[in-house]
Amino acid sequence: MAPQPDASQAKIYTQNADYNCSPWTADASEFALPAGVMFADLSSMMGMVGKGPMARPGTPAMNCSLCDQVPNGHGRDQCRAAMHCQ
Repeated sequence: MAPQPDASQAKIYTQNADYNCSPWTADASEFALPAGVMFADLSSMMGMVGKGPMARPGTPAMNCSLCDQVPNGHGRDQCRAAMHCQ
């Protein structure tokens, strides 16, 4: 069990702090990408949802079977419509 903070510890976080912000500039020497790891842009991947060959209308789609796992109702209906399920 984690120790409980006392009133004096809580007071520390409510006091004003003196700090000075400055713009951050990228410094390649501070961070090197690990070798052998492929990074993906999730925002572009999310834009592809419902646009692949598995999501074409009339095609038996794995996406539709995933929608069927959503409880009956509005959520399932939205999923099936987005995936062009019959």
